[in-house]
Amino acid sequence: MKKILLLLLFISLLFLFREKLLEGYANLFIFENATKGADAILVLGGRNETRVDKAIELLKDGYSSQIYLTSPIDIADKYSFIQTQREIGEMILEYHNIPIQKIPYREKPAASTKDEVLDFCEYQKTQGWERVIVVTDQFHTRRAYFAFWKYCDGRADIEIAGAESRIYTPQNWWKSEQGLLDFIPEFFKFLIYIF
Repeated sequence: MKKILLLLLFISLLFLFREKLLEGYANLFIFENATKGADAILVLGGRNETRVDKAIELLKDGYSSQIYLTSPIDIADKYSFIQTQREIGEMILEYHNIPIQKIPYREKPAASTKDEVLDFCEYQKTQGWERVIVVTDQFHTRRAYFAFWKYCDGRADIEIAGAESRIYTPQNWWKSEQGLLDFIPEFFKFLIYIF
């Protein structure tokens, strides 16, 4: 009977503090440390409509004077009538009159964050950058930072800036389908990167 009461108490506490626990879960994956004066801003492939906007905001605020896009593979590449994420990013930069600069890929377009990191590491050798700000979605910032730390051997100091979602915040991510799709798999993806 005592075990059942303790279990009920535990479940009740989880329910009472569920929002703070879920917010704390989200904050496990968010890491941001961007400072002004970086050699470049690197936008990882993905939701370029928010990531490129964040990079432009950083550029205008003096964090760096150059923005680079990675070269990820995109399912829309198969269909010429669909704009790829890369093309969307390029159009946003063109709209703001910012020169389009791309990190070339090594053998084929990047299919993962790891591929983008390896492409960057190779390109960085030719640039001699000392500090780069990487822009990605907020939920992806800690894993991206870890990937650069793991695969780039400290070739450049990496700082991270997270693009905020237009659909949810870290304080309410569980209330939207997109938030669930972003944060729940991130735990497993991060474990895979660790091991």
